Amino acid sequence: MTRYFDSTKMQTILENFKKLFLILFFFIANLNFSPCQAKDKFDPFNFNLDNPWLSLKAIQTAYPDLIKNISFDSEVNDWFITIRNQNLYWAEGRLLLRKDLKNRQNWAPIISYFYSDEIQNPKHFSEDHIRALKPENLIKNRKKAPPPNYTFFMLLFNGKNRSEIIKQLRRSHFLGYEVWVHQRVVEPLRRVQTKIYQAQKTNKEVKKFLKELSQCWSFNWRVIADSGKLSNHSWGSAIDLLPKNYRNKKIYWFWEAVRDDYWMKIMPYRRWIPPKAIIDAFESEGFIWGGNWTLWDNMHFEYRPEILYIRNFVMYPEFNAFIAKYSEKIYQQKNTEIVQAGKKRPQRLEDIFRIAELLKFTSFFAKNVMPFYGISDKNIFEMNEYEEENIETPQEPKYLEEMID
Repeated sequence: MTRYFDSTKMQTILENFKKLFLILFFFIANLNFSPCQAKDKFDPFNFNLDNPWLSLKAIQTAYPDLIKNISFDSEVNDWFITIRNQNLYWAEGRLLLRKDLKNRQNWAPIISYFYSDEIQNPKHFSEDHIRALKPENLIKNRKKAPPPNYTFFMLLFNGKNRSEIIKQLRRSHFLGYEVWVHQRVVEPLRRVQTKIYQAQKTNKEVKKFLKELSQCWSFNWRVIADSGKLSNHSWGSAIDLLPKNYRNKKIYWFWEAVRDDYWMKIMPYRRWIPPKAIIDAFESEGFIWGGNWTLWDNMHFEYRPEILYIRNFVMYPEFNAFIAKYSEKIYQQKNTEIVQAGKKRPQRLEDIFRIAELLKFTSFFAKNVMPFYGISDKNIFEMNEYEEENIETPQEPKYLEEMID
């Protein structure tokens, strides 16, 4: 029986395949896994965040009411998002207006670190890292480092200065305390509270945490003392939770650095840490915890769902396992000749076999990773206009055998 193509369905398939190709191209181009990462443990210090598709998709997913599309400007040769009728270009992570692109070196990336899923342990720090974290070096470098360009945050929170942001604040009650937070954060924070109150019914640590809670702080338009950059409290998107008694525990790196050059060696067990159920409740609603930072701030939570999206994507088990197994094989040039079935493979065949590895990667990517982008591998590869049984498996051309001989 003769089968005909459905042109509409074919167009959908081609569009999805185009998306897959673009995402895959930019994702692969920006992978930065070293051989030690592939074999051992993922290293958050060396993860390359200059990845427009991953980071812009994270931002779009985090704020879907404001960011509908991710587009490419062929004239500028860069990706951009549109937020409140303003185009912000990727610019190696800086999210800049077009007029600011020529001065991109004046600003730091908006997403400047990988948010780990665990507390960093000082025993794993190198001597160079410890030296860089000593107050005399750290504070000097933080003040010298360029600030982020605040255009994205001003558009996101709909305010350019303190007086404009105040108009966006709403009074809320959180864990028994009155706080003023940005209206965008009100509902996520309310859901966090619901989860915490639910957890205290069965979790003694959470119940004790609530009993010992002393203060909640949120909106405070200010710069960070040691860096001169705006705090996330300035947008009303961060909240600090302080206990009545630290019980000789440490809670904030800066307070310790004032009197101890080796503050970075304070082990996690010596720090005040909220119960895991508290941290989980915040993270489940888009808040990151400052205790997972190198410059730990254990009282601090801030609303950054895009950073959590990137963390969860990269730590996605199937993706991580595949990268660990195949990334080194695909992207590193082999120094020795490949031998197959006892025969040397000519150099001119290398491209064929490397393409085969990439096709294998693409197949995996579509099946296990593309759902993060809202594209199903079924939609990409489903070509049921053909009868499967009528498709012959291609045979390896004889000339390949001759070339290997």
